[in-house]
Amino acid sequence: MASLSAAAAEGSDEEDLELLEDLPLPELFGEVQRIYNRVASDALSGKDQDNAVQRGLVLIPKVAQLVRSSGVFSPNEEVEDVNTGDLRYLFVDYFRGKLVPKSPQAAGVGNPGARLQALKQARVSFLAFLHRCEAIKLIPPGPELDFLHSLDSPESALTANMSRSNKIDRFKNEKDAAARLEAVEAMLRASPDASANEDQLRERILLSLQSAVRQALEDIESIDREKGILEFMVARMGGGASSDRHGPPQSAAEDPRVQQRQSAMDAAMDPTRPGIQVTHINRNGQGSLAVSKEQIKTSVFRPGHRLPTMSIEELADKEVREAMEREQRQKNAPKPDRKYKQLEADGEEDDERLADIATYKDRAWDDWKDENPRGAGNKAGKRF
Repeated sequence: MASLSAAAAEGSDEEDLELLEDLPLPELFGEVQRIYNRVASDALSGKDQDNAVQRGLVLIPKVAQLVRSSGVFSPNEEVEDVNTGDLRYLFVDYFRGKLVPKSPQAAGVGNPGARLQALKQARVSFLAFLHRCEAIKLIPPGPELDFLHSLDSPESALTANMSRSNKIDRFKNEKDAAARLEAVEAMLRASPDASANEDQLRERILLSLQSAVRQALEDIESIDREKGILEFMVARMGGGASSDRHGPPQSAAEDPRVQQRQSAMDAAMDPTRPGIQVTHINRNGQGSLAVSKEQIKTSVFRPGHRLPTMSIEELADKEVREAMEREQRQKNAPKPDRKYKQLEADGEEDDERLADIATYKDRAWDDWKDENPRGAGNKAGKRF
């Protein structure tokens, strides 16, 4: 029954996607925007988020194709020439760059090569979004444009001090833009007819686009840092062959280098292995030389420390597993009996069972204090 339900749900999703692909551009883009907003706001988790991300990544190429075929943006026009309703279609590449790293295939669990490919695709999408915004003069001269040019050409790369100053300026611009966007949103909410405020609607979407520009630059900076780590991991796992391999990485037992070292160590520690033959030459009682041979056992050359029984990766997996089990036990452990004051502090004084337990606990404590008055065991240092 479970497999039938899963198959029915999968078939229903495919039918929904086919119906959505036949929608006009505004409605199709609206669906993509709703998916992005839900994923970005962390309203979804687990399988629901994975399905939403997959759905968005299927619809985005269709939206991009409709934008190109409709001729929404002309090569020579600037931001002032674009209709207010068409400015939102600039977000298409930005949405793709945001959703690709969140796809299940890009999780990178056991496969850093897949994560690396996803980050490269996201970076390409972010750059396409930024270059489109630059082409229509949406990015004014300033720290954002300087940072974008440093990404395009190594000659324009920023020094460490310049990069820090650029980041601070971008943060200040984002803070000012967020405050202005909040004020525009408040004016639109207070207006009885929001559709009549063309200037405020246009300012809102322009501020949102400029905020997305700064966020895309931040994401590219983060991607470049993570790419270096992933490329090192892929190289350590065997280069390009490992990047195409699916599944978990090799364990220590599967690593041929570890196997070779272990084989040599086992051979050296084998008690049945013949030891080293040593020849002793001494003088006997008559003054002549006596030659004797001695077989030194291999066990003499065992290391003085205990040899490891697992790799660092296996130890890390074990510690993570034990920490998760310990956390689960703490969650499932019954709460200790509490006093009535503690129940009041926790807001559970209305629970009759807990209130009865707390009452008996308080009475038992009062009885003990009556039987053992304060200072009764203190003999003031006197010995009898």
